[in-house]
Amino acid sequence: MADVLGAFRFTVEIDGIMHGFFRECSGLTSEIAVQEAPEGGKVLVAKVPGRIKMSNIVLKWGIADTADLDFLLDWHQSNMEGRIQRKNGSVILRDSTGGDNGGREKVRWNFYNAWPCKVEMPHLNAASDDLAIMSIELAHELVQRQKKG
Repeated sequence: MADVLGAFRFTVEIDGIMHGFFRECSGLTSEIAVQEAPEGGKVLVAKVPGRIKMSNIVLKWGIADTADLDFLLDWHQSNMEGRIQRKNGSVILRDSTGGDNGGREKVRWNFYNAWPCKVEMPHLNAASDDLAIMSIELAHELVQRQKKG
């Protein structure tokens, strides 16, 4: 029986360059809308596929490394100024073998034509001992799992 991979060992590449170590990644979701197609004289209603919807990818990280923070915020700022920069990237799930990137690549999800549509700065509260967590939301056109080999 194969070991199940941990959801905590992943990296993110944008245009082939690894960018930081993120605390959380969500939104690797696709959905096919279900349309009902009634046919005259039939009791049952046929269900047929409709439009495909891809959720935005949300990346969260603790503020520590300003180089990756600068890259992501500069990318977002460029888009806010009307200079839309679409980029391709990957979310890579790794095993527990160690190494510089946290293990061997086991699963890769590629996303295409992404651009940052939302940045959320950390929630600040002097009475809390929470970490300063930022997030960026990437709109994209497609996510596909890359098959090995």
